[in-house]
Amino acid sequence: MGFLLQKIRADNAPSDVSTSQRESSIIKKNTASEEITSKEQIVSLPNKNLIHSAVVKKRENKELPNDSSFFADLKPVQVISNCFNEGTVPDFGLHIHRFIGENNYVRSCRWSPDGNWLLTDSVDRITRLFLYSDSTLNLQHKVPLGGLIYDTQWAPFATQNCFLTTSQGQPIHCWDIDGKLLASYRGINDMDELEHAYSLSFSLDGQCIFGGYRNRLRIFECERSGKQTREIKTFVKGKFGGQKGIVSALSMCPTFGGVFAVASSNGSVGLYSTLTNSCDCLLNGSSDGSAVTHLQYSSDGNLLFAGLRKKASIQCFDLRMPGHLLANYQRTVETNQRFFFQLDPFDRYLYSGSSTGELLIFNCKINVQLAEDGKEVEPTFRAKCSKSAVAGLSLHPIHQLVALSTGQRIFPDLLPELFPENESSSSSAHDQSVWGSDVGKGNGAEGGEWTEKENGRKGRRSELDNSVKLLKFYE
Repeated sequence: MGFLLQKIRADNAPSDVSTSQRESSIIKKNTASEEITSKEQIVSLPNKNLIHSAVVKKRENKELPNDSSFFADLKPVQVISNCFNEGTVPDFGLHIHRFIGENNYVRSCRWSPDGNWLLTDSVDRITRLFLYSDSTLNLQHKVPLGGLIYDTQWAPFATQNCFLTTSQGQPIHCWDIDGKLLASYRGINDMDELEHAYSLSFSLDGQCIFGGYRNRLRIFECERSGKQTREIKTFVKGKFGGQKGIVSALSMCPTFGGVFAVASSNGSVGLYSTLTNSCDCLLNGSSDGSAVTHLQYSSDGNLLFAGLRKKASIQCFDLRMPGHLLANYQRTVETNQRFFFQLDPFDRYLYSGSSTGELLIFNCKINVQLAEDGKEVEPTFRAKCSKSAVAGLSLHPIHQLVALSTGQRIFPDLLPELFPENESSSSSAHDQSVWGSDVGKGNGAEGGEWTEKENGRKGRRSELDNSVKLLKFYE
């Protein structure tokens, strides 16, 4: 009996070996196929090392012409206005549209990191992408948004080729240069409700998105759309200090990762860190509570520039001595718009728009050395660019080009037109007295001037200049 059992086991042994070999070979094939698919997935994902290794030509450090006549005669090399006058502005049944027509003023403009694209946003709730090729801008894509646009931001690296938008009642959207939606980032509050961001910024490595909300910051991971991953409160009810109100502007420190400046609608500027998740230093930007609308660090991270709403200065803080106001760069800001400014990559010149339609250029190297603490600094150069306000401004990262966005909200005197019985006779005469025979032309009046009328009231005659303009300082 034992002999028969051994014989049976011997006969079955090879088959067991073959089956085990077959099973092992199947396992190896499966593991090999899994390795192949995993490699394919890794290749299909964006390589973070490639993002940082992209080489982009930098802007040359050239001195501007030291001639006032050059800036007096400076003319734009290109003006784009037709695409902003296509009847895309919703009128909401307002009476003002009967007299001034469409007023689609351009709120901001931003160059992409590689300088190939220009992004604009305007009152019609549309962001427009212009391709810069052969020294000209050409409209390529339009991205309509659901509400009033609060802020836009390009990704910091040229290889990412995407930008962010935030608008009223909408989450933060990420778009590619073809106008396709890539991801959405939702700021969710304690009641599980969606809130919209008022300001945007990328981290230095481009892996995180910072959104400014009311009384708090929310941080999102770029690779994962959806709800925020972290939250930093700028104000807590019942506690002393903090920054109460809307986070109106953000700026990342270029030398210390995780350190950033936060501006609030109450006029304060705070320095925060992702290590502490709290405010490390608080600067009083405005004594009367005017909102801070724009922030920018110098390239070495030692200086912080802050622009205020309806304030005739850009404040410069020396962060080596926190709270120390180094200088006030003077500019004319008479409207409630957000007026942008920008330092060149070498911290030599500070460019800013103004409500008088001028491009203002400050020589920071000279003025900071000569100025006393907190002293007012006047512009070194002035260039008249528009009859309307110059709110948006962006320096080309490679060429000696400046992109400007112009336009502003107009408030004409509508009292005579509110009465139908006077509409047939007095309204036409009133329109000519306010706007001129040809939208402000023919009266010899400059755009934006306030003129006294026969009835003692004031009317505004101004031409609508809603456009994007390119200025070149060198050939």
